Amino acid sequence: MKFGEFEFHALSDGTLALDGGQMFGVVPKPLWEKRIPADARNRIPLGLRCLLVEHPDGLVLIDTGVGNVLTFTGINPSNTFGTEFFVVPSLSAINSSRN
Repeated sequence: MKFGEFEFHALSDGTLALDGGQMFGVVPKPLWEKRIPADARNRIPLGLRCLLVEHPDGLVLIDTGVGNVLTFTGINPSNTFGTEFFVVPSLSAINSSRN
């Protein structure tokens, strides 16, 4: 997406699996599970995204990460689907002419 001199790219950094009940709170499971099916451990996949901003003066990669709050809430931060990092292939996929 372009906005003036800025060009924005959403980049994938994989997925994280979190408990569906914790994510949707008071919303009954039969309602949210129609859109996002849970696995056998009641986890749903959540996309991890970064934002790459291109400008004539350079590039800015905005990545907030998952942080350390997951360990304080009792959620296992190792609940990722796969162990690959996807930012580098995502950067390659947009064919950015900058380094």
